Amino acid sequence: MDGREPLGVAYVTANQEVPAREAAFSKWYQEVHFVDVVKLGILANPLMFHNAKAVLAPGEDRFLAMYELYRADIAEAMEEFSKGSGHLRQDFDRQKATRSASRGIYRVRKRLFTEDAQKQSRGLLAVRIDCPEPARAEDLSQWLAEVAVPEVLGLGLYHTGTVNESTGAQQALEAPSGLRFLALYESAGADAESLAAEVARRAPQAMAPDYARVIEVGAFERQGAG
Repeated sequence: MDGREPLGVAYVTANQEVPAREAAFSKWYQEVHFVDVVKLGILANPLMFHNAKAVLAPGEDRFLAMYELYRADIAEAMEEFSKGSGHLRQDFDRQKATRSASRGIYRVRKRLFTEDAQKQSRGLLAVRIDCPEPARAEDLSQWLAEVAVPEVLGLGLYHTGTVNESTGAQQALEAPSGLRFLALYESAGADAESLAAEVARRAPQAMAPDYARVIEVGAFERQGAG
């Protein structure tokens, strides 16, 4: 994010079941939870994003927390994280009517920048993709890196695009998703939903080939000063 180049990312979504408590939950997440997570020395530069939709469809998530990892051995780092993070789960559960949704650890396979890459990332398009045919996983990774991400960046809507592949270390954050790839697109503007709609209109083939399965497409807007 913001032009940095981490080796991996943690992608964590959550929901607050009582809409009136969303603001308080987001404030706690950023001012308390983020501080406690970073203290463990594994995950860095936490950022909070909110789903750009005013009304969510069933199964969609409101909150997205993104973290960066800079250790080469991501699996080892997350094993270390899991040993010291039990209290974080307990603190999360103490928040009223909250639900953690999906959590995953990904290694950055490919990162592409435009000339605007140093701008702050205010909007985020996240595309989570499964590969039902394991033998085609490398083909899918290559397609994302050489076709999808360059095509989307070529629209001039986003300044950074990354291809991220699951490390198999999701167990360190619980609830493994089983999703193989995560494509992330960062924009300087916060109108994330409109940008995502523009991508769907102008580059529909950039979403997935026939041997892939798009599980989730989310448009998120950054919260806080971060």
